[in-house]
Amino acid sequence: MNPVLWAILVSILIIAVVLQLDRLRRKTTEELRRVLLKENDLKLYLQLLENRHLHLLFSKATLEHFRLEGYLLENDSDAVAASIARLDQAHLSRGERLDYDGEKLSWYCRRHETEQAEAVVKDMRSLLADSKNEKDQAILNDAELIERIYIKQDTSVIPELKRLAESQNGSMRAITCFRIAKLYHFKQMDDQSAAYLKKAEGPAKGTGAETMIRECRNDLSKLDVY
Repeated sequence: MNPVLWAILVSILIIAVVLQLDRLRRKTTEELRRVLLKENDLKLYLQLLENRHLHLLFSKATLEHFRLEGYLLENDSDAVAASIARLDQAHLSRGERLDYDGEKLSWYCRRHETEQAEAVVKDMRSLLADSKNEKDQAILNDAELIERIYIKQDTSVIPELKRLAESQNGSMRAITCFRIAKLYHFKQMDDQSAAYLKKAEGPAKGTGAETMIRECRNDLSKLDVY
């Protein structure tokens, strides 16, 4: 066979395989998210992650990151700490590292671990400071916003969050309304906290925030926990 034609055929085959693997990764990720977030079945989720065939689609670090997401939803402190220790030493893609830093930041803020949370924000500033990418800047702005809300308890940010919520929908609107509720809780204005938790409930359905928001609606003291 002509060497040039052979090279072209091999290239086409490689591209086809890569595209197929990418589709499989996306489909598998969607199924895992469905089990974890919609079915709320952590046991099955973790069992699925042990399937040896997943190692053909995902790196060891990515599978560990998936596990961490389950532990975070379960609020399993020991498992989260162990997973974070492993991931801190792992090689993650830049995008995955940013996702991981955001999750780690939220965890430390929930546990009022101020030094660790501030260290994560510092790392994110270092990573993204010179980036002109709008998505990168949005990630950094959200990290700094989380710091203001959870660490500094800066209630002056409430008007900004209200404006932001008006432009959002779905899970993003739910999270913003939840943050407003938390800040009103810091101000001991729990009537407003309850009102914004109610606003968060609809957009949160079927997302990872649904259980958290439901628990806080039933018991406002849970706002001190989440």
